[in-house]
Amino acid sequence: MLDAEKLDGIVTLHKLGASNVTQRVPIMKSVPAGEERQGVLTGFKARRFANANATLQVDAVALDDLFQAQKLEHVYQVSIDTEGFDALVLEGMRGAISRRQVSIIEFEVNQMGYSMPK
Repeated sequence: MLDAEKLDGIVTLHKLGASNVTQRVPIMKSVPAGEERQGVLTGFKARRFANANATLQVDAVALDDLFQAQKLEHVYQVSIDTEGFDALVLEGMRGAISRRQVSIIEFEVNQMGYSMPK
């Protein structure tokens, strides 16, 4: 994809999920990456899917940790689309936001998910 769009050498893709903390998290095996229904499993749902051998463990990273590990002084754009959990990703980049390390932060506001009142 990067070659076709002439972005090779300009854009770097990382095979990581983004969250507010760096850790391994469970996702559903049967849902392809990038599909709107995919997400981190928590609580009862995580246990139920794990007991059915229907989860994969993937690496999630706080973007502050990623930027530090990659020794990035400046990031032009971060685009977030986590189906209602964008606030968690933003929490994981508080340092970068306060340092104005990212020029553009794009995210969606959703009617469900982490930041909505219970």
